[in-house]
Amino acid sequence: MRRKRIVWLAAAMVLVCRCHAFAGEIPLQDPKTFVSEEPRPGREAEDAGQPEVKAADEGAFFTSLDQAEEVFILESTPAPPVQAKDDGEAVRKAASDLREGLEARRETIGVTVTCQSDSDAEGLYSRIRETAFTLGPDEAENDYLRYCVEYDDPGPVLMEAEGDSLVYHWDTSWRYYASLLQERELSDEIDAVINGLDLDGLSPRERVERIYRFVTDNAGFDYQEAPASHSAYTAMFSRCAVCQGFSLLFARLLTRAGVPNRILTGHDHMWNLVGVDGLFYNCDVTWEITKGDGSRYLLQCDRDFESDHFRDEWFGGEEFRILYPPAQYSLY
Repeated sequence: MRRKRIVWLAAAMVLVCRCHAFAGEIPLQDPKTFVSEEPRPGREAEDAGQPEVKAADEGAFFTSLDQAEEVFILESTPAPPVQAKDDGEAVRKAASDLREGLEARRETIGVTVTCQSDSDAEGLYSRIRETAFTLGPDEAENDYLRYCVEYDDPGPVLMEAEGDSLVYHWDTSWRYYASLLQERELSDEIDAVINGLDLDGLSPRERVERIYRFVTDNAGFDYQEAPASHSAYTAMFSRCAVCQGFSLLFARLLTRAGVPNRILTGHDHMWNLVGVDGLFYNCDVTWEITKGDGSRYLLQCDRDFESDHFRDEWFGGEEFRILYPPAQYSLY
C-alpha cells in the first residue's frame, strides 16, 4: 500500500507541474530532479538484466504509470519485522528456580523471567508453573510435588523494560499440606518401613502387594476431610486420611522400593497406576480401605477397573497409554 501511495503521489506531482507550466507560472522541471542522487547498495544487482528506463525529455509527459514508478519511487525499504526469540530457555530457568522453592516448601517464592518479546503475563506464568512440575528426576517425583501443594497465588505481575527485553516478576504465595520438617520425618519413616518390609528377593508383583497391604491394613478414611488428611504425612502417622493422602503415601513407598508408578485423578478421586514387568495396573488403596476385600482394587487391568473409575482426559489419552502400556488382565 505504501508503494502505491508513493507512485500516485509522484504522478500527481508531475501533472501539477505540467499544469503550472502551461499557465506560464513555473518552468517544467526535469523529472530526474525528483530522483535520489545516492545509489542504494545492491541496486546494481537488482537492475541487472532489466531494460533501462530513461527519464522523460524536458517538456514531455510520462507515457505510463510504470515509468513514473521507476522515476519517482522513493529509495527506502521498510525494515523486516523483528523475529521474537524463543523464550523457552528463560522459562525453564525461572521454572527451575520456582521448583527449588517448592521443594524447600517456601511460602513466598520470587519468580523472575526476561523475555525478548511482549508476552501475555498470565500465560507466561502458567508456562513457568507447569514447567516447574516437570523438572524432577521422574514423573513419580513430579506427581508427588504437584499434589503436595494446597494453594498458590501468583499475585500481581511487575514488568520493567530492560533494553530490548521485558522483565516480568511475581512474588508468588504457596501453601502446602505438610511442612518441610514433616516431609523430612516422612522420608525417614519411609526408609524404615521399606527396610522393615524385607522386599529383597521378592518379585515385582510381590513387592507391590506387600506395600499395598502395609498402606491398607489398620487404616481409616477421614470423612471430615481435614486439609492435613490430603498429605502422605498424615496417612503415614495418623493412619487416617482421604484418597489424596493415601495415594501419595503409596506412591512414595513404591518409588522408594523402585517400582514405577503414576498418580491418577478423575471425578474428584485419586488412585495409583503401578508398573509390573513392563505393564501398568490400577491400584486404589483408598477404596480397598473403605469397601474392599483385601485385594479387590489391587493390580487391576482397565477392563476390570474402569466401570467405576473415570480418568481425567490426559490420563485416558492415547499418548499416555503409549507411555504406560496397560495390562490386559488383572493380577488379582
